[in-house]
Amino acid sequence: MKIFSQNRLLVLFLLVAVLLTPAQKALAAQPISIGNSLDELNITNKTSIYIDYYDKINPKSILDKQKEFKPFSETDASGSISTASYWINVPLTNSSSSEKELLLEIKKPHLSSVTLYREVAGKLIEEDTIGYSLPFDVREIKHKNLLFPIKLKADGEQDYFLKIKTETFFQAPIVLWDPISFSTNNYLSQTGYGIYYGIMIAMIIYNCFLFFSLREKTYLYYILFVIGFTIMQLIWDGYAFQFLWGDFPWWALRSNSFFIIFSSIFALQFTKHFLQLNTVAPLLNRLINWVVAVAGVLLLSPFIFAPSLATMISTVIATVFVGFIIAIAITVRATSREAIYFLAAWGLLVIGVIVNLLAAYKLVPLHALILNGPKIGALAEVFILSLGLADKIKRINMEKEKESKKYYIQSLLHNSYKSMEEIEETPALIESGLKTLQDATNFPNGMFLERGQDGWNISAQQGQTIEANQLTVAEELMKKPQFLANIHIHNNPFGIQNDIHSLLSIPVKVAKKEGLFVVFDENQGKLQNFEAKIITDSFADQFPRILTKLENYQHLKVSAMFDHLTNLYNRKYFFEQITELFQITNSFHDQSSLFLIDIDHFKSVNDTYGHMVGDKAIVYVANMIHKVCHTSGIVGRYGGEEFIVFLPNTSQHQASLLANRLVAAMQQEELQLENNISLPLTISVGFSTSKPGKSNLHQLILHADNALYLAKDQGRNRAVAYQENVRSQVY
Repeated sequence: MKIFSQNRLLVLFLLVAVLLTPAQKALAAQPISIGNSLDELNITNKTSIYIDYYDKINPKSILDKQKEFKPFSETDASGSISTASYWINVPLTNSSSSEKELLLEIKKPHLSSVTLYREVAGKLIEEDTIGYSLPFDVREIKHKNLLFPIKLKADGEQDYFLKIKTETFFQAPIVLWDPISFSTNNYLSQTGYGIYYGIMIAMIIYNCFLFFSLREKTYLYYILFVIGFTIMQLIWDGYAFQFLWGDFPWWALRSNSFFIIFSSIFALQFTKHFLQLNTVAPLLNRLINWVVAVAGVLLLSPFIFAPSLATMISTVIATVFVGFIIAIAITVRATSREAIYFLAAWGLLVIGVIVNLLAAYKLVPLHALILNGPKIGALAEVFILSLGLADKIKRINMEKEKESKKYYIQSLLHNSYKSMEEIEETPALIESGLKTLQDATNFPNGMFLERGQDGWNISAQQGQTIEANQLTVAEELMKKPQFLANIHIHNNPFGIQNDIHSLLSIPVKVAKKEGLFVVFDENQGKLQNFEAKIITDSFADQFPRILTKLENYQHLKVSAMFDHLTNLYNRKYFFEQITELFQITNSFHDQSSLFLIDIDHFKSVNDTYGHMVGDKAIVYVANMIHKVCHTSGIVGRYGGEEFIVFLPNTSQHQASLLANRLVAAMQQEELQLENNISLPLTISVGFSTSKPGKSNLHQLILHADNALYLAKDQGRNRAVAYQENVRSQVY
């Protein structure tokens, strides 16, 4: 009984066509003449067919149905899934004067069973039965396709009948071969298939190496897709049954459906990750997740349902897959390098698959090019996607090389800064800074220009010796670091006699000292822009700090001055700074105020975002406190998420204004994290003010600490002053 046909979408059209078309008388197939020069002859459309929908007609009675046979070319049997038996009549006439030994080939390897009958004296004699429902080793001719040897007597006629049963799409392309021509053609065909599958296997191995080296899921999904698609092609070509599971007919009948669904799942998974659809097309990404989940369940269908139903399910999945690929292509277009490779690769594959599906739905005629469309497209797809992956690897390697150079420069600068920290003389520090810039840039020449009362002078130089009585430095060079590459500077700048090809300059302004580092190369340098930026950003930030620490060495005890995370005074140095200052202020009967500041709900920040973000939060708050308070007092890190600010000569009212301005500043801005995430942070401030001549520093801190607890008790995100006989007062 016929249970499924792929022309169901055209039922109405066909029904009308049947009603309006006059009935045609069935015509018996004309004998196929075989001459002396036969090499290869496609006889599919020269045969006639009878469909036994109920599979009840036996070989004895099929001869009585010969008048009901129809020309194969006039039927729509191809592309159907049915439990029917298909009887094909192959009438042959040997028009030569010698006996012919031929091969009859059916180029549809996964038919369930094909039985060849020879008509003798009004009876059918069974010659052989082969197919997917039987072990491969029972075949007389061990070939991926279905082959039967036949003989024709000289000047004789012989009718052959084929009885075909299949649980997948019915197709029966029949070819007659001269054995020698078949052998030659088979050799060429095997060579072509060997090249094709060799390339596919090479791509699998190649991408396996990439996956194990890069550990990216994208490559894993790609490998699984290519494996599934390659096995699917092996099934379609008959090699899977010949070499892999020829002894397991049950699995052979179901393997095609399984690997169609398998390939579709991992093709979608690869596409989703390769194009990063979760950010590019979130809705499409969610739909794909649902389809993949459903397809994952349906992957079990070949093990549960009959092969015919499993084939129908896999065809639907393949159709949905193609629809999603088209939707993805429309969505992403050529928005990135990955998308360009994707569109080029999958465009060719999808064209091949679409044409093949159209043939399966009988919307276009079947022929070899269409049948091999997915294979041709897959080969192009594998090459193009491999180029895309190679391009991605190249960019990854370039990024790694960039990161390596970045790490080298940062390490060199970091180590140099550590060495500079130990230098106690300004000239030696400048010499070290100049040498550091030369090492980082690989520029052989350099100098440090210092502005004095009489103009600019060279206070240090390396490499080329420059003598100049009077130098002029453009103000543009003092505004920000400059990097000039692949240029030619003439006109004797800075007293340099030769032409300059590459130049890097970094201005330094510290207190009353103003200078300019200049390193240059007369030849073409290899310093890249990103390297120059790392050097200039880091050096312009760190060298002035080190120079400042050096010139204030007596007051700022170089190694113990700053907290390593926030660059605020650490607790020890903070108290060293304010102890004497408080005593002086107190001795003049002036008021001093002190803030204790705590980040609100800091533990939840750490728990939610992790300690890296927690550190960023501490730095962010520290910067805000420094920004608001550094001109009014001394800022330090008290410990953990707590900060302390000492405000000499500051009344309680002045302290209140400043504390509330600090709280408001925190409310107005948010910490910006990666992926456009904003993290609002608030602080609680407890502050106290000394009584001239009556308070000590210890009491001032205790009172501020008491006020801080009151600020937390009252809801946080506020500033609270300590006052005697009053539990709290919110400002």
